[in-house]
Amino acid sequence: MEDFYKTLRPIRTLRGMKQQELAFLLNVRQQSISKMEIGLIKISSQTAKKIAVHFGFETKEDMLNFYMSLFNTPLENKKEHE
Repeated sequence: MEDFYKTLRPIRTLRGMKQQELAFLLNVRQQSISKMEIGLIKISSQTAKKIAVHFGFETKEDMLNFYMSLFNTPLENKKEHE
């Protein structure tokens, strides 16, 4: 789930959670959450599952699907055809 990080900030803010609160939940520093949200730190499958469950999803895939349906945005960066 390489694109999971792209869902983190929008869904975290939608749920009204601050980076510091998520950091506490995951037992990491706030700076680590910031880096996760921009893709500088890879989010492990186990951590992604924990985040998804905390936000009310059964799986990380459910969280990704929710993001895509809510924002109507594909996660992959596709080149536009000229």
